[in-house]
Amino acid sequence: MPDSHYDYDAFISYSHEDSAEVALKIEARLKDLCSNGSEPRIFLDKSSIKPGDNFVDRINEGLSRARFYLLLLSPASIKAEWPTAERDAAVLSDPSGRDGRVVPILVKNCEIPPLLAIRHWIDARDKRRFDAGMAILASKITGKALSHGAAEGGVLGAPAGGAPTGAPARPYSHEPDVVDEVLYSNLYRVKKIPTIRSAPTGFSTKKSVWQELRCRLPPFVGRGNRLYTSSDIRSVNNPLRPAIDAGCIRDVPFESWLESNDRKIILTELLNAHANRHCSSMGLSYDTVGKKYYGDRAKVTSQKLQWLSHVRKGSRALILPYPSDGEARFYRHRAIKLSFHVLGNDVFLQISPSWTFTDDGSAIIADQKKRSSLNTRLRSYDDNDDEFTEQRFWAWLLSKGGRIEMGERDNPVQVEYTPLRFASQAGIHGDHRPVRFDTNDPPKITLDAHERGASGSSGRQ
Repeated sequence: MPDSHYDYDAFISYSHEDSAEVALKIEARLKDLCSNGSEPRIFLDKSSIKPGDNFVDRINEGLSRARFYLLLLSPASIKAEWPTAERDAAVLSDPSGRDGRVVPILVKNCEIPPLLAIRHWIDARDKRRFDAGMAILASKITGKALSHGAAEGGVLGAPAGGAPTGAPARPYSHEPDVVDEVLYSNLYRVKKIPTIRSAPTGFSTKKSVWQELRCRLPPFVGRGNRLYTSSDIRSVNNPLRPAIDAGCIRDVPFESWLESNDRKIILTELLNAHANRHCSSMGLSYDTVGKKYYGDRAKVTSQKLQWLSHVRKGSRALILPYPSDGEARFYRHRAIKLSFHVLGNDVFLQISPSWTFTDDGSAIIADQKKRSSLNTRLRSYDDNDDEFTEQRFWAWLLSKGGRIEMGERDNPVQVEYTPLRFASQAGIHGDHRPVRFDTNDPPKITLDAHERGASGSSGRQ
C-alpha cells in the first residue's frame, strides 16, 4: 500500500489546544479502514515522536517524507505557530493543489485560509460527515475504490483502475471520487423483435397507401416496391391486403436487419411507428411542434397515479397548473419522446421525459418562444435524480406486468423493464440512492366519455 518513495502516507497537523482528540480519532479510523492491506504509516506527533527525540528534527522529517498532508482546521490551529508553520510547508509542496497532496479537514468552525479554501476540503464536524470523509481519505491512501454498501462512510473494495496504489492522487478539487458506481442510462434493451413480413406493393409511397385505403392501418413502412409490417398480412382480413401482392409474402430474418444502414433505418422506422401507436392507445395526445406525447386534459384522469408505494413522492399527476402558487396561468403536462435505435447488434428503446405547455389543459401554446421559456424555467429545477425518476415513471406507465410491450398482441415488440446500466469506478461518494424497479401494473389513464373534462392536479410533483 505505501509508496517506497515516502516514509509516511499522511502527516497530521493540528492544534493541541482544541483538536488533539480528533487527531487521534482520525489516525485510528484511517488505520482501521486501511487494515485489509499493510497498515498505513501516519505521522502524528503524539504517537510518532518518542521521549528523547529531537522534536524539531522529527517534525521536519515527517513533513519532508509524507505523501499527504492532513491539515486539521480549528480556531486554535489557525492562530497557533506550529500548525501555521506546518500548514505553510505543506502548501509549499503543492501550491496549486495539482497533485492533491494537501487535504484540509474542518473539525471546528473557523475561517478557512484562502490557499486552502480553493481545495476540496473535508467537513468532519459531525459523525456522519466524519465517517464519509475518512472513507474518502482511506481510498486516496490505498488507491482502492469506495463501496456504497456501508451505511456510513463506505468501505474499501478492489484496487481502482484510475488510482494506482502508491501514486499521489490527482487534484482533489478537480477529480471524481474513486468509488464503485452504477450508472443508469435512458436506454432499454429490446428483448424480442417481432416477426416482420415483407411483400411487393404497387404503391410508391406510404402516403399513397393511406390515401388509397382510407382506414385504420397497422404500422408499416414502404421502401421502393416493397411493404414491411409486423402485422399478419397473410390473413385475408388484414387492412393492408389490398396494397400488396399476397402471393409473394415472406418473413424477414432478424439478422438481415443488421446487414446495412438502410435496413436498420427501415427497422427503427417500423418500431417507432409501434411506439407512436402505443402512446396513442394509452390516451396521450401528440405535440406536433415538440414531437412528443402528453396527457390531454380532455382524456386524462384527474387523480394522481400512485406508482411507488414505498416513496413519499411516489405519485405523479400528468397535468398540473403552472405556476402552482396561486391561480394557474398555464398548464404543464408531463410528456415523453420514444425512439428506437440500433447500436451494434442490439436494439434499444430510448425513453426521454419532457414537458409541454398549454393555455387550457389541451391546446399546445402556439408561441414557441414562450413555450421554450417556460420549459427552461421548469427544467432548471431538475437534477439528474429528478430526470431519472421521471424516466422510471414513464417506463412504468408504458409497462404491464414488469415488461414493456407494444405492437400486435401475438407478435409484439418486447422491451426490458430496467434500463441499460454501466459499472464505473469514478463518481461522487455519498450520492448513492438504491434503485427499486417496481412492477405493479399501471392504471389506464383514459376516461370514459361521461367523465371527461376533469381538471388537473395542483402543486409541483
